[in-house]
Amino acid sequence: MELCHYTWQNRTSIFQTQVFTMSLLIDPSDPRYQLGVPSMVETHNEFIDLVNQLEKAEETEFIGLFDQLLQHTEDHFASENELMKTYGFPPIHIHMEEHQRVLDELRQLKQDLTSGSVSIDAARTNLAEQLPAWFNQHIMTMDGALASHLKALQVATDALKKED
Repeated sequence: MELCHYTWQNRTSIFQTQVFTMSLLIDPSDPRYQLGVPSMVETHNEFIDLVNQLEKAEETEFIGLFDQLLQHTEDHFASENELMKTYGFPPIHIHMEEHQRVLDELRQLKQDLTSGSVSIDAARTNLAEQLPAWFNQHIMTMDGALASHLKALQVATDALKKED
């Protein structure tokens, strides 16, 4: 419990309030997720928001939010795959295989939810246990390497422009 002081019209009263800390599956303010490539940061923040919403979603909202997460992830990975192709990212095949593996797992979970072989609670638990750790690892390794590659190309491009 924490004491909070409120002053209103020259009256002071003291209330006891509980301090709640909202816990998120993935913290969007984590500085490790700021890769320095604005389009990647924006897309990752959208992903984080959807994952965090799924954790708290009512059963009636869960399927719709999961569909949004799946569509977002498909678009997100397609965009990253295109970036890797366009800018010659050397380990492109490893990164794309990881994208495909995650999409396959999300699509299987969607199929299991639709067929009723997995409950919403089980799906929520699975996502809460798997996605945050996967995301952290993926962004710190594969996406971090892609961001470094893109930034290095930008520096090289900027340097070439200065020589002209």
